[in-house]
Amino acid sequence: MEADEPIVYQALNIKRHREVVEELLKKSKAYYAFETPEELEAKRKEAASRKVQYKYNRASAELSRETIDKYLSEGKPYAVRFSIPEGRTEFEDIVHGNTVFNNSEIEDFVLMRSDGSPVFQIAVVVDDHDMKISHVIRGDDHLSNTPKQILLYRAMGWEVPQFAHLPMLLDEQKKKLSKRRNPVAVEDYKSKGYLSEALFNFLTLLGFAPEDNREIVSKNDLIRMFTFERVNKKSAVFDMKKLDWINSEYIKSADENMIANLVKEKLEDMKLTNESVNLQYVKNVVSLMKERVSTINDFTEFGKYFFEEPSKFDDKGLVKHWNPQIKPVFADYF
Repeated sequence: MEADEPIVYQALNIKRHREVVEELLKKSKAYYAFETPEELEAKRKEAASRKVQYKYNRASAELSRETIDKYLSEGKPYAVRFSIPEGRTEFEDIVHGNTVFNNSEIEDFVLMRSDGSPVFQIAVVVDDHDMKISHVIRGDDHLSNTPKQILLYRAMGWEVPQFAHLPMLLDEQKKKLSKRRNPVAVEDYKSKGYLSEALFNFLTLLGFAPEDNREIVSKNDLIRMFTFERVNKKSAVFDMKKLDWINSEYIKSADENMIANLVKEKLEDMKLTNESVNLQYVKNVVSLMKERVSTINDFTEFGKYFFEEPSKFDDKGLVKHWNPQIKPVFADYF
């Protein structure tokens, strides 16, 4: 899938984020917070010692205007916090349905750090608003961020987008898929020999089931068939065996010239190409092996003997298994 507009980098939009923070201060929807990191850490430790959950006590929100002006004139460092209103925040999540958060359970979160850098919550809201994003579609680990962001939209008088929180992906140990433990970059799977169409097919079916329950579905059909009503709330397991099977099906049905070119690229990386190992030769190998492999790498791993002279021969094995009738078959292919 291709993006239909330029990529926006948050780091290049800091000036705009700060402008919105200033506007929230003017609207009295946010306030200066003068506590030092050391003071906040001491309060967290004190809460932990009492085995209670720490929540910012809004001390800076109670400061008088005179005190605030004094601290600012003295150059006292400050962060900016959002002032959570009373009541509750309710929204209709496209996947999870009606969702309600009590505002009393949400602390006055930081909008801008003492070094002037905006935090995630304000940056995503400003950028999404400016880009006219209508639907925010993301993992359900962000569900708890949603009430904070909705409150920011409302504080600015902006239209709130629709939210859809998809189930998280779990690894085969049923733990959250993590880039620290699992390969999660698309390039990782490309280097392992997975086809982009197969990976797209596999990922789309994690947490989503087409009406006809097909498992091999083209990209265009998946886009046409996709509907949030068929997205599961339960987290899906990233099953490598399933990915291998889907990839093998795509290899079987793919154009042999395309597969041969991918295999040849791998061989060139492995320095296993020469005058005899040309594209037609590789295509012949692909024709022989494509029904029995799961990835592009399997051609070079399990079929390496097609491309590399053996360092030694098993003379006894050759004599035992050689059949003169096989010779014409080899001649036809090679």
